[in-house]
Amino acid sequence: RIGLNNLGNTCFMNSALQALSHSAPLTKFFLSGRFKKDINENNPLGSGGKLAYAYEEVIKDLWMSDARKVASISPTSMKRAIAIHAPQFAGVNQHDSHEYITYLLDALHEDLNRVRNAPYVEFPDALPGQKLAIAG
Repeated sequence: RIGLNNLGNTCFMNSALQALSHSAPLTKFFLSGRFKKDINENNPLGSGGKLAYAYEEVIKDLWMSDARKVASISPTSMKRAIAIHAPQFAGVNQHDSHEYITYLLDALHEDLNRVRNAPYVEFPDALPGQKLAIAG
Protein backbone atom coordinates (compact mmCIF):
# COMPACT_ATOMS: atom_id res chain seq x y z
CA ARG A 1 0.00 0.00 0.00
CA ILE A 2 2.41 2.69 1.16
CA GLY A 3 6.16 2.68 0.75
CA LEU A 4 9.05 4.16 2.71
CA ASN A 5 11.32 6.87 1.34
CA ASN A 6 15.05 6.25 1.39
CA LEU A 7 16.70 8.69 3.81
CA GLY A 8 20.26 8.43 2.64
CA ASN A 9 21.17 4.73 2.70
CA THR A 10 18.29 3.39 4.71
CA CYS A 11 17.24 0.45 2.54
CA PHE A 12 18.20 -1.83 5.44
CA MET A 13 15.91 0.07 7.84
CA ASN A 14 13.06 0.33 5.35
CA SER A 15 13.09 -3.38 4.51
CA ALA A 16 13.18 -4.24 8.23
CA LEU A 17 10.27 -1.90 9.02
CA GLN A 18 8.23 -3.24 6.10
CA ALA A 19 8.87 -6.83 7.21
CA LEU A 20 7.97 -6.14 10.84
CA SER A 21 4.86 -4.22 9.79
CA HIS A 22 3.56 -7.45 8.25
CA SER A 23 3.74 -9.25 11.58
CA ALA A 24 0.02 -9.01 12.28
CA PRO A 25 0.06 -9.44 16.08
CA LEU A 26 2.80 -6.82 16.53
CA THR A 27 1.15 -4.36 14.16
CA LYS A 28 -2.28 -4.77 15.76
CA PHE A 29 -0.71 -4.25 19.20
CA PHE A 30 0.71 -0.89 18.09
CA LEU A 31 -2.23 0.26 15.94
CA SER A 32 -4.66 -0.36 18.80
CA GLY A 33 -2.54 1.65 21.24
CA ARG A 34 -2.49 -1.26 23.71
CA PHE A 35 1.30 -0.99 23.90
CA LYS A 36 0.99 2.32 25.80
CA LYS A 37 -0.07 0.63 29.05
CA ASP A 38 3.13 -1.44 28.95
CA ILE A 39 5.60 1.42 28.43
CA ASN A 40 8.36 1.10 31.02
CA GLU A 41 9.91 4.56 31.26
CA ASN A 42 12.23 3.56 34.12
CA ASN A 43 13.91 0.54 32.54
CA PRO A 44 17.62 1.45 32.31
CA LEU A 45 17.96 -0.89 29.32
CA GLY A 46 15.17 0.83 27.37
CA SER A 47 14.69 4.22 25.75
CA GLY A 48 11.94 5.37 28.09
CA GLY A 49 9.36 4.51 25.45
CA LYS A 50 10.81 6.77 22.76
CA LEU A 51 11.52 3.92 20.34
CA ALA A 52 8.11 2.37 20.94
CA TYR A 53 6.39 5.67 20.15
CA ALA A 54 8.55 6.20 17.05
CA TYR A 55 7.68 2.68 15.87
CA GLU A 56 3.99 3.40 16.49
CA GLU A 57 4.24 6.50 14.30
CA VAL A 58 5.76 4.54 11.41
CA ILE A 59 3.19 1.74 11.71
CA LYS A 60 0.30 4.22 11.78
CA ASP A 61 1.72 6.06 8.77
CA LEU A 62 2.09 2.79 6.86
CA TRP A 63 -1.29 1.30 7.67
CA MET A 64 -3.59 4.28 8.29
CA SER A 65 -2.52 6.79 5.64
CA ASP A 66 -4.75 7.21 2.60
CA ALA A 67 -2.90 5.39 -0.22
CA ARG A 68 -4.79 7.48 -2.77
CA LYS A 69 -3.14 10.62 -1.39
CA VAL A 70 0.20 9.31 -0.08
CA ALA A 71 2.43 6.92 -2.05
CA SER A 72 5.27 6.85 0.47
CA ILE A 73 6.31 8.22 3.84
CA SER A 74 9.63 9.27 5.36
CA PRO A 75 10.40 7.42 8.61
CA THR A 76 12.50 10.31 9.97
CA SER A 77 11.31 10.04 13.58
CA MET A 78 12.24 6.36 13.63
CA LYS A 79 15.67 7.05 12.14
CA ARG A 80 16.25 9.83 14.66
CA ALA A 81 15.13 7.74 17.66
CA ILE A 82 17.31 4.81 16.62
CA ALA A 83 20.31 7.08 16.02
CA ILE A 84 20.04 8.50 19.55
CA HIS A 85 19.85 5.12 21.26
CA ALA A 86 21.94 3.06 18.83
CA PRO A 87 24.57 5.37 17.29
CA GLN A 88 25.83 2.54 15.09
CA PHE A 89 22.74 3.17 12.94
CA ALA A 90 23.25 6.95 12.73
CA GLY A 91 24.47 8.61 9.57
CA VAL A 92 24.00 7.39 6.03
CA ASN A 93 26.09 4.21 6.03
CA GLN A 94 24.64 0.93 4.85
CA HIS A 95 23.90 -1.64 7.58
CA ASP A 96 22.58 -5.15 7.86
CA SER A 97 18.78 -5.52 8.08
CA HIS A 98 19.11 -8.47 10.45
CA GLU A 99 21.18 -6.42 12.91
CA TYR A 100 18.64 -3.61 12.71
CA ILE A 101 15.67 -5.93 13.33
CA THR A 102 17.51 -7.60 16.20
CA TYR A 103 18.26 -4.24 17.82
CA LEU A 104 14.74 -2.87 17.23
CA LEU A 105 12.96 -5.93 18.64
CA ASP A 106 15.22 -5.93 21.70
CA ALA A 107 14.63 -2.19 22.20
CA LEU A 108 10.86 -2.63 21.89
CA HIS A 109 11.07 -5.51 24.38
CA GLU A 110 12.90 -3.31 26.89
CA ASP A 111 10.56 -0.34 26.34
CA LEU A 112 7.55 -2.60 26.92
CA ASN A 113 9.00 -4.77 29.68
CA ARG A 114 6.29 -5.28 32.30
CA VAL A 115 8.80 -6.08 35.05
CA ARG A 116 9.10 -2.78 36.90
CA ASN A 117 11.45 -3.84 39.70
CA ALA A 118 13.65 -6.73 38.69
CA PRO A 119 14.76 -8.77 41.68
CA TYR A 120 18.48 -8.99 42.36
CA VAL A 121 19.64 -12.58 42.24
CA GLU A 122 23.13 -13.48 43.36
CA PHE A 123 24.61 -16.69 42.03
CA PRO A 124 27.34 -18.28 44.17
CA ASP A 125 30.69 -18.97 42.51
CA ALA A 126 30.55 -22.57 43.71
CA LEU A 127 27.95 -24.81 45.29
CA PRO A 128 28.62 -26.69 48.55
CA GLY A 129 30.31 -30.02 47.81
CA GLN A 130 31.15 -29.04 44.25
CA LYS A 131 34.64 -30.09 43.08
CA LEU A 132 36.58 -27.23 41.60
CA ALA A 133 39.21 -27.58 38.92
CA ILE A 134 42.12 -25.22 39.25
CA ALA A 135 43.99 -24.33 36.10
CA GLY A 136 47.72 -24.18 36.34
